[in-house]
Amino acid sequence: MNKKGITVVELVVTFSLTITVAIFLIQIILTVSKLYTKNGIKTEMLNKKSIISNEINTKFRNSAIDSIEVCGDDCYVFKYTDTTSSTLKIENDLLTFGDFATKFSSSGINLDLIYGPTVQNYLNDSIFKLTISGDYPINIIYQFDKDTSRIDEFFTDNEEVKPEEPIKITKVYAVIYSDGTDTVLALNSNGNVDSNKTILMDAIEINSNGYIRETDRPYNNYKDSITKIVIEDIIVPTSTSYWFSGFSNLTNI
Repeated sequence: MNKKGITVVELVVTFSLTITVAIFLIQIILTVSKLYTKNGIKTEMLNKKSIISNEINTKFRNSAIDSIEVCGDDCYVFKYTDTTSSTLKIENDLLTFGDFATKFSSSGINLDLIYGPTVQNYLNDSIFKLTISGDYPINIIYQFDKDTSRIDEFFTDNEEVKPEEPIKITKVYAVIYSDGTDTVLALNSNGNVDSNKTILMDAIEINSNGYIRETDRPYNNYKDSITKIVIEDIIVPTSTSYWFSGFSNLTNI
């Protein structure tokens, strides 16, 4: 009776194949892990961006700004007509605004004065733009009456801050469609809808001043489905507060 065992050659080939498959699987796991981590960081930063925007916008809406002062590098004090104040500061990737504080990677804070007229002349005649720059920049636009506040004095006293040309706050429309791969939230200024797409939510105007909470936005029921955001043309909102928060499966912007 012939008894055949595993030869050395067969053993070497089997071992080599096992190592090759193991390396291939490890590479797949590492790639998926990096992608998951990257998307997780992106989602976290978008959520933080939305929370920060909401904190600042809510305070600015509820307390009229009387004046602005510099308190150091990337540090500004906003004084309100009710005699209270809030300090906005970034130091060592820690952003603080009043009692609110959070880790946020930023390259600095910029303030730009944009003299009116604005698109909403019946409210105020001037606006200033607050930009927290970085990979996920935050833009806050505040409208004010230059005759009843001292905001423009800040810009007059700081020669490096030069007024920009007036900007117009645009209407913003949201459309949700499927492109065969992603569920897309598309934003534009005209409400146009591409008839070649599979439309999940027709164009609807959204609040250019942002929202107080996620549930206020008209597309909130799709927040777990949206995987991609597309800005189709130039839009100029006052605030994007809670526009994009809670998109747990967002992978592409």
